[in-house]
Amino acid sequence: MAAIITDDFRRNSTAFLLKDITDQNTGVTDDGINDSGSDYEYFIGIGKSDAWDNDALGNDETNQNFSTPLPSGSVIESKEVIDNLVGAIAVDTTEAYNIIPRVDWSVSRRYKRWNENDPTMFDVSTIGTNTVYPCYAIYDNKIYICLDNNSNDGFSAGVYTPGLSMSAPKTVSGGVATNRTPEGPFGDGYIWAYCADLSPSSKFNTDQFVSISSTATGTATDATTASGGMVYGFEILNPGSGITVTNTTRNFKLLLNNDDNTTTEIDLTIDNTGSGSSAAGIVMEDYSTADQFKLNTNTTIRASVVPAAGTNATVLPVIRPLVAPILGFGYTPTADLPAFYAGLAVNYNGDVKGELPTDISYRQISLLRNPIRIEDDTSAAAIAAAAVGDGVYGVKEVYNTLRKFQFNAGETLSGISSGDIITQDGVAAGTIAAKAFVDYVDDTNDCVYFHQNESSLINQQEFTATGDLTIGSTSFTGYTSIVDPEYTPYSGEVYFLENRKPIRRAAAQEEEIKLVIQF
Repeated sequence: MAAIITDDFRRNSTAFLLKDITDQNTGVTDDGINDSGSDYEYFIGIGKSDAWDNDALGNDETNQNFSTPLPSGSVIESKEVIDNLVGAIAVDTTEAYNIIPRVDWSVSRRYKRWNENDPTMFDVSTIGTNTVYPCYAIYDNKIYICLDNNSNDGFSAGVYTPGLSMSAPKTVSGGVATNRTPEGPFGDGYIWAYCADLSPSSKFNTDQFVSISSTATGTATDATTASGGMVYGFEILNPGSGITVTNTTRNFKLLLNNDDNTTTEIDLTIDNTGSGSSAAGIVMEDYSTADQFKLNTNTTIRASVVPAAGTNATVLPVIRPLVAPILGFGYTPTADLPAFYAGLAVNYNGDVKGELPTDISYRQISLLRNPIRIEDDTSAAAIAAAAVGDGVYGVKEVYNTLRKFQFNAGETLSGISSGDIITQDGVAAGTIAAKAFVDYVDDTNDCVYFHQNESSLINQQEFTATGDLTIGSTSFTGYTSIVDPEYTPYSGEVYFLENRKPIRRAAAQEEEIKLVIQF
């Protein structure tokens, strides 16, 4: 069975995720069927303080040639991501973006046309020996859509090769596009339509991505007035053969059928000088008139090309008119551009008001939904901290996720390092001793944080409520309790996972973690 996921599905999936984050991460508990009891539902987690196993070539993770394990997407892997969690921070509603790959305008580049019949119009391609860039470009912090790329001169033997773009997309006045009417053709044969401004405050305006809005920049009706339903070009799908014409001009017709049952004819001139008297190019006569063919909102234009009287052919050419969105370019930028990417950001700055460890390495970054909070610190210090957070996040937006062994006050916990193996002492003969990895040591509060996962070096046997331990090769007697975190173990769903080489956290370090999720 032949099937495909459409671009509209990808756009809508991205929009649904971002809308759900906007709705659920408001800091207010909802009573929905999937509610976790928390004020927030989407979190970016970090984890896996223990080292990766050596890769297939025997390289350990300190080797520059080490290959980080590829995520498999298995259920067990998702469970281990949760086992490995060191901490998690809620995604703020203002830090969830619809993003697209960044494509800058640059002189002497070739750009595709915006063409709904071309499934690759948003991709970088190669035509012959030429690299051809997607059908949009960023110039002067504005996004423009390419409507023509010297297509007539670039058509040969059934193949379009875009010309070189030599003129910047559009002039601006006072930092604002002068209007939305498509500009061109310039001397290079290019026509550009202004689509949207870049947001100056976005964290995702980087050298790889930029964020876009689902609503128009400026006045939305301007987009419809400027380009809504406009026939801006043509694509020769089959050049035909044996084309003979009585008139060298106005030898074909463009028929526009509107939803009000009216039909408009526009004269076209087909250049029949291609091989075997085939179509080699198209010119729309009275272009300034055709430029005005815009339709009312929510109507549909049906356009076709037919021969005029006196035109005959052995094989008629098949020519598709290129029609702008009915609401115009830029009315809904996410509909005009490859808005298949969600960008999410959080700040892991230092210990995040004492909630998360520093001086620890992590190797996994994940997006979690509905991790459940089970314990709130009700101390006076915690209540005061909750009121101000760390200046970025409130306490409920940050989950500490590690269990800890609590020792007596003044216990000496020296010589312990992250990744050391903890083994339960004093177990009965024939009983498997519980084992875990050290995450970090809190000398001030006399505790050792730990986690257990699927590693063959440890196990997931439960430790006794009190007891003795061997950590590395050193014995430590008398932990008084095991303290659970404010996070309910195994709660939440893993929506995204990225494995990385070790990233070391530090108290004075500011970490801005960004996830890009492509649908």
